[in-house]
Amino acid sequence: MAINMHGLVNTFGLTQAELEVFEYLLQYGSIKAVELRKILHLDRAPFYRTLSSLEAKNLVVIKGALRQQVVELQSLDMIKQSLENKKLEIASAQKSLSSLAVNMQELRDQRYFRQNVEIYSGDNAYLEAMQAILKGGGKLLRDITPDSGTLYTMAGSQANYESVVKKIISERLKKKIAIQILFDNQVKILDEYAYTNSKTLKESRIFNGNLKLDCYLNTCGSRSLFYTKDSTGSWGILIKDPLITNLLNSLFDILWNQSKLITDVVAKR
Repeated sequence: MAINMHGLVNTFGLTQAELEVFEYLLQYGSIKAVELRKILHLDRAPFYRTLSSLEAKNLVVIKGALRQQVVELQSLDMIKQSLENKKLEIASAQKSLSSLAVNMQELRDQRYFRQNVEIYSGDNAYLEAMQAILKGGGKLLRDITPDSGTLYTMAGSQANYESVVKKIISERLKKKIAIQILFDNQVKILDEYAYTNSKTLKESRIFNGNLKLDCYLNTCGSRSLFYTKDSTGSWGILIKDPLITNLLNSLFDILWNQSKLITDVVAKR
């Protein structure tokens, strides 16, 4: 019964010394340990460590007292079985590692969500979400938004929207955070809070295209906020990730540089 030496070496991780001993025994069957050490020209301590390792791997059998020890090759059937068992162990370990990798990915995703994502819903969601975005650490709030009428709906009512906006303007000015507001050309309702106003560090522009907005997007510092309304109600998702925010900022700036001051556009209508 042939032995696949390459598979044996790889599966059992045989050292060069272990391979030399095994190949000798494969050819001659058995020999006294002291004689084998002389034949292979191995130092005493490494040699006996090699024998112990081969015995632990069930590839050789050691018999007799220390100075009379005889080293024999394990039966080929046993070696073949050990090889198959080892392969099964390795396959099982690889499967476990793959499963662990998946679990680690899931744990990493869960940790990322816990640390970097916040969901806002309920009666105070609009205010809480807007206050959270201001904590991003930046000095510029970028805002791609639907028209004012859509925002009234998201906020629950026009009165609630105006109450939130006043609070946010006050908090923003205390932190000296400027704001850029971008609408598209499908805007229908513009209230007083939509226009450029140097006193509130606000510049508003209109993009010459239909962005088909059903949500608004804010970025500030390291944070991004998406806020929308669906059949479940009004809700927002805050992402505290500078990489995502930088990407959104780049997209915003491209649109911003292709837009016009909203006061100029409105004057022409």
